[in-house]
Amino acid sequence: MEIRAPGAAQALEIYVEARAAGKMPTASQVIAAFKACGSLNRLDTGREIHAQLLQESVVMVHRNTCVATALVDMYAKCGSLGEAIQIFQTMQCRRSVVTWNCIILGCAHAGDFHQALELYSRMDCPPNHVTFLAALKACIGVAGEEEKVKKEEGGGGVERIQCLGKIRVLHREATREMVSGIHIFVANSLITAYSKCGSLREALDVFQGMKEHSVVSWTEIIMAYAGNGGGKMALQLYDQMLEQGFFPSRVTLLAALKACCCSSVTEEGADKTW
Repeated sequence: MEIRAPGAAQALEIYVEARAAGKMPTASQVIAAFKACGSLNRLDTGREIHAQLLQESVVMVHRNTCVATALVDMYAKCGSLGEAIQIFQTMQCRRSVVTWNCIILGCAHAGDFHQALELYSRMDCPPNHVTFLAALKACIGVAGEEEKVKKEEGGGGVERIQCLGKIRVLHREATREMVSGIHIFVANSLITAYSKCGSLREALDVFQGMKEHSVVSWTEIIMAYAGNGGGKMALQLYDQMLEQGFFPSRVTLLAALKACCCSSVTEEGADKTW
C-alpha cells in the first residue's frame, strides 16, 4: 500500500529522527522512507537517503529487490526518470514484476511512451494487471501523439496502424495471462486504447465481452463512439446504461453531451433529460 501524506510526512520524520540519533535502519524502514519521498515529491531528501546508504553500506540498496524497487519508484515519482532507469539497469538482484511495473509506469507517466513499451518487451517475468495498465497507458500516449501529428502534418497513418498492432498484442497477452478473465481496469483501458486508434468494433467487442461493467466502463465506450463520430450509438449506449441502473458521472454526461453535438443526432439529443 502506498504511503500518502500526512502518513508519508510522519514516516519520513520518524526515519530522519532515527538516523539523527545514530540508529541503523532496517530494509523495511528504508523502503518506507523511499515511498514517503515519492509520495511527497521530496527528490532531494530521497537522494540524500540513497547517498547515505551507499556510503555506509548498511542496507545493500542495489542487491535487495524490495529496496531497489522502492528506489526506482521514488525517482520515477519525483520526476527523475533518468535516475530511475539508471538504478533499474544497475540492480544486482533479480527484478520482480513490481520492479518492472514501476519503471514502465514511470516512463509512461513521464511521456516516454516508446521507452515504456520497449521495457515491456524486455520483461523476463510474467506480467500482471498493473503491467498491462502501464503498457496500455503508453499505447494510449503513442496514439495521442500520432493523432496530433495527423492533425498538424496530415500523416500518422502508418504509425497508427503500428500502435493498433501493439494494442492487439497486449490484448492477446492479457487474455492469456488472466485465465479467470481480463481485469476490469485492463478492459477499460483496452476500450480507450482501441478507440484512440479508431477501432470502435474492437472497443465494443471488449466492452461486450466483460463479465461486469462499472460506470467507468460505460463512460469509456460512450466516449469512444462520441469521439469518433458515432454520436447515435453513443446515445444508445447511454440509454442502455441508465436502463441497467447505472448513475452517470460528470464525465459520462460530458461524453453524452459530446455525442449530442453530432449533427446527425442533434434532434435526438434534444429529447434527453439530463
